[in-house]
Amino acid sequence: MFRPYTSSANNLPSRGRYSPFLFDGITFSTGGYSAEYGQALSGVLLLNTIAEPDQTETNISLMSVGGGLGHTQKWQKSSLSLNTGYINLSPYLKLVPNNEQAKFKKPYQSFSSESVYRKHSKNGIFKWYTAYELTNLEVLQPDIDQPQPVNFSLKNENLYTNLSYKSALGNG
Repeated sequence: MFRPYTSSANNLPSRGRYSPFLFDGITFSTGGYSAEYGQALSGVLLLNTIAEPDQTETNISLMSVGGGLGHTQKWQKSSLSLNTGYINLSPYLKLVPNNEQAKFKKPYQSFSSESVYRKHSKNGIFKWYTAYELTNLEVLQPDIDQPQPVNFSLKNENLYTNLSYKSALGNG
């Protein structure tokens, strides 16, 4: 996981890129590792994804800066989860003026979506995860090396896909 958080400018907060509801367990450990982890790592963050959701459900998220919609459809041996979210700081900054030193020329805006497909077979489980995110902002930020604020502009587009198959026999 090279970038666990959304893209942002210096000294501005960012949100997590991955939904915590995708994971059944998170384990962090340090020390020497076997060939499974390349024998060279000093730490491992093991993220165990949910094998199967409990039920079909729809979720709606409302925030002062945006919202989201998600739906999980569960069938007998498979499931599909779709989630989308939108964040726009512009209306919020009009209501609550920014007292920070950074001044937005174009407030932070983000659109994200993700999908997870799971299919069980007698030999194991196949999982397909894909996520897309578009981030856009422009801000004037102070710089100790410059007398005037530095204009920072970001338009970042990310697409991530992961396929996995875990055998019921323990190999894969």
